[in-house]
Amino acid sequence: DKLPYLLGLVVWMFDGMAPQIGERSIYELRINNFYQANRTEYGIKTAKYLANMPKPETRKDAARYIVSDLNTAWDVNLLDKAIGERRLEVMEITAREDDPIEDVVLLHNDEIAGIEDEVIKYQAVEELLSAIGAKNITADQVIVVGEMESLTPEDVIEEVSAKYEVAVEAKQLVLVTKKGIAAIDTEEPDEIFDAASADNMVSVVVQEGPFNQGYKLGIEIIANDDEIPAGAKGLTRAKAGYNLFILDVKIEAIDYETEIREYEDLIRNQIEIMA
Repeated sequence: DKLPYLLGLVVWMFDGMAPQIGERSIYELRINNFYQANRTEYGIKTAKYLANMPKPETRKDAARYIVSDLNTAWDVNLLDKAIGERRLEVMEITAREDDPIEDVVLLHNDEIAGIEDEVIKYQAVEELLSAIGAKNITADQVIVVGEMESLTPEDVIEEVSAKYEVAVEAKQLVLVTKKGIAAIDTEEPDEIFDAASADNMVSVVVQEGPFNQGYKLGIEIIANDDEIPAGAKGLTRAKAGYNLFILDVKIEAIDYETEIREYEDLIRNQIEIMA
């Protein structure tokens, strides 16, 4: 009975022949290589900042919520790796319960968003994460919205507050999104990004580049008092006086679009087999 829902898990359908499931390990190797080729080191100041963040008593008490707004399995995989790197290599923690940062995934998918039964919806998200091989993201961290739902920063605050049943403030959030997904005007930024405000939000819009770099830079920015960290490549402030940043960096891949297309097809086939 889950098949109709599971087939709709992957938002991004493409034409052409999907790779065989037996090739999954090959594609995992490719995405791992892509991640390593496009990763950057955390700065010393950021490492100290993360080390001094207080351990939360519950997930509602997280010092910061990092909201990743995305719509492909490829980016979810990159995000999962980035979270694991931050926890294990930078903060030297293994359990989510010890993490002062609560990672929230805002996933755009019409089929899952349209499932009325919350239990089946949760299972559908679990199937997707399982197909990807996620180790650092669980279904209870995922908020599912429609493909064409372009959320404003205020919408994101409402979604996160509702999910965690706590009044989350803008200053607690870091929003990392791909260009064209969120309702953000980079030319005339919303007042919620005004650095002069006591309750402002930090956001990184990945215009060009791997999502994991946008995630990492979002953390680097707050660790550097909302300033662009030294040595950050391709990162600019959208407008002076606003904590809205744009990432535009070259992607180190031979044929990036083909890699993504084939990976999305692979995950789609993997979900069909699990169903």
